[in-house]
Amino acid sequence: MLSPYYLQTYLGCTYARCPDTYRAASPVFKVTDGAPPTFLATAQIDLVPASQAYEMANALNEAGVRSVLQLVPGIGHADGYRSAALGNTIAFFAEQLDAGASARVTPRSPPTTAAGSAALPALEDGWAIPAPPPGGGAAPLPAWLWTAAVVAAAALAVALVLVVRRDVTARR
Repeated sequence: MLSPYYLQTYLGCTYARCPDTYRAASPVFKVTDGAPPTFLATAQIDLVPASQAYEMANALNEAGVRSVLQLVPGIGHADGYRSAALGNTIAFFAEQLDAGASARVTPRSPPTTAAGSAALPALEDGWAIPAPPPGGGAAPLPAWLWTAAVVAAAALAVALVLVVRRDVTARR
């Protein structure tokens, strides 16, 4: 079981004492229009609330960066939904490695979901995935705080693939 204190231990302080440290650790606040295309997968009921994947998808979308969200039906985390998300993850990477793939989308366009994804909540303003209402499954800490745990590995993996692709192309 994951300790609720792992972020406190990792960052060296509590959220109450140093919120700026937690904010600085979150990839949501580092999204720019130069961010790599990103595949996000989470379960409807997950160790990390799905609202945090929504927040990252919204940040990427607002910056005009292509992202795909897969909301896996049911309960699970990471390996718990690997069989449901792996095929879509590989398809996303394959599409992004195609020489003609675009990393851009029209900012504030409706989100893209992967095949087999559960239905998203009704969109706000026609494009943003809303956070759940207070007490309705919201995280005890701000969503952006937990986003680092959910999204950082996926963003880094996409960036790594793009760097490898660039290096392979340069050697040809």
